[in-house]
Formats: sequence, structure tokens, C-alpha cells
Amino acid sequence: MGEQAKRIGELGEEAAFKFLERIGWTHGQRGVSIPCNDTVKHPDRETHGVDYLKVYSCPLIQQRLVNAVVSIKAKEDTYDKYPNSVLKKHLKELSDICNCYNRSDIKSETLSNFIVDQIFEHESIVGVLIWIVNNKEEINRDLLKETSTAIIDGIEDYQFEAAYLVDLRRAEYIWEILNHADKNFDGWEFLYIETGLNYREDIKIKSGKLLPVEYINSSVIPFKQSKGSQENIVLYTIDNFHEDDLRKLIGLANKLSSSFASTIFIIFPDYTNLKHENVVRKVLASFSDADIMEKIKVISYKDYLVN
Repeated sequence: MGEQAKRIGELGEEAAFKFLERIGWTHGQRGVSIPCNDTVKHPDRETHGVDYLKVYSCPLIQQRLVNAVVSIKAKEDTYDKYPNSVLKKHLKELSDICNCYNRSDIKSETLSNFIVDQIFEHESIVGVLIWIVNNKEEINRDLLKETSTAIIDGIEDYQFEAAYLVDLRRAEYIWEILNHADKNFDGWEFLYIETGLNYREDIKIKSGKLLPVEYINSSVIPFKQSKGSQENIVLYTIDNFHEDDLRKLIGLANKLSSSFASTIFIIFPDYTNLKHENVVRKVLASFSDADIMEKIKVISYKDYLVN
């Protein structure tokens, strides 16, 4: 049983590393050991292990350096029936790691490489918990939703600016849409939305191959495809087709496109022409901007033979 758990963990870790590389978090540091710098709060620890460390310049908030501290939990073949208590344990451990990373020489050395090339006004430490299990039957479990009401005692003392949970459902969703984008939208990049904090045109990055941590557990992920002189907007969503969601996504697409997009693709997992085409027509007819409506195409990222 112990060997099986070890093997599951090894396979899960490798899957997590593949996922991180796939979302553009390349050249991160694996298996980083940092000294424990808070022996009062962590009396039983001499070191902490960072499974993966990715430091990058944030495209959504200019002149901010993001320290993404990743913890991978992948030793089980199922999630707990009631996952709140396990989540709290994982987040507390991740907070302890972030606390000691923040005081470490490794952080200072890593940041010095960036500061030589760029000027950063802010830095942030974010925790990323990749919690996956080796069981396809668990792929539809939404841990973000299941743990959304969890009460975490002492969270104000946690040592990260924000924490992001990637469960099996989210990881497989992102993996699937990236494969779909590779096949259907050659030259794609993640589209970095206007936030009000990335307004300086001289240093603005509008798109790229790196998925910002803010997108990592978002239900909607925006892409841009450059095709010759044309540019297309591509919006993927994890949620099944619904009329209200389509309206919201059209509104988002309209905001993102700024009239430059040739085509706007809105892509659901379960869309079919047979079931949903007339709903799409009804929604499009309710908008007044005819130019935008002509650009909208609604499709599925599932590989159906008959759509």
C-alpha cells in the first residue's frame, strides 16, 4: 500500500510539472529546500520544501513581480468526501512555506536576477495549491465550489497575498483547452485584459504564452489569435452552455475586442448546434451592435464528430 501511494504521488507530481510547463511557467525551480526561519511557529521544522517556484513579471499589474510558490498534493486516488479540513491543512502548510521563503536567501537571489533588467515597484507572494488525484471519476468534482464556505481560522496571519487552488477539474480543463487551441488557433496567446493597473503603453504586454496566476482558477480564459493581418478573440469557459452565460461572454468579448477582432469565438464544453443554435440566434438578436454580432461564433472544445 505504501509503495502504491508513493507511485501515485510520483505520477501526480510529474503530471503537475507537465501542467505548469504547459501554462508557460517554464524554467521554474523544482524541489527547492529553504531553511525554516520561524522556529517559534514551526518548532519541528528545519527546512521547508517548495515543490515549484515560478517568479515572473505580472502582465496584469505593471511593475509587479510575482513569486508563485507551488505546493503539489497528489498522493491520493480520491478526494475526501468532505474536503474542507484537508484543504485547511494544505493551506496552512503552504502559508508556512511562503513565510520562510519570504525571508530566505533564495528569494533574494532569485529577485536580483529580475531587478537587474527591470524596475519593480511591488512584489507579491502567492500560494498555488495543485491538488490532484489519480482518478478520472473525480474529474467533475469542483473543489473550489465545495470548499467555498470553508472557515479558515487565523487566515489573516497567512503569509501570502492570495492563494489559488487547482483541482483535477481545473487542471484537466486548462489542459484540454490548450490542446484545442493548438489544433484550431495557430499562433494563439493568452490575452491579458485591461485592469486599470496595466495602462502604460510603453511597458504594456497585451498577450503572451504565460498564464497569469489570476487566470489559473478562472472559469473563463481569454485568448488572442493572430492570423496574418487578422486578430481573433477566443473565450473558453469551463461551464456548460447557458443563455445567461452566453450574454455575459458576449459582453466580455465586446469589451475585450475594441473593434479589432475579425472573429470572436465563444467556446463551451457542451455546445451543439442541434440543442443550442436557436438560443444563440435569440441572444444575438437582442444586441444592438450588428457589427459585433456578425463576428460571434459559438462552438465546443469537445471533439464531436456530429455537432
